[in-house]
Amino acid sequence: MVGAEIVVKPIKNVLCPIDGSPSSKFALEYGLFVAKHFGGRARVVHVWHVSTHIRPDLDRKSVV
Repeated sequence: MVGAEIVVKPIKNVLCPIDGSPSSKFALEYGLFVAKHFGGRARVVHVWHVSTHIRPDLDRKSVV
């Protein structure tokens, strides 16, 4: 497309899920950079995996 203009909307919200791993720390730093660059907001949520040995009721097979 000759002469077409590409419009990029600024990022207003960045969700940064972290789990304490080194890669999630890097992802958090990048998410904060992106939010700051666009003048947006960063939200951080801590996520973790609950073992089915601890909570067997959370096994995907048992969910209807």
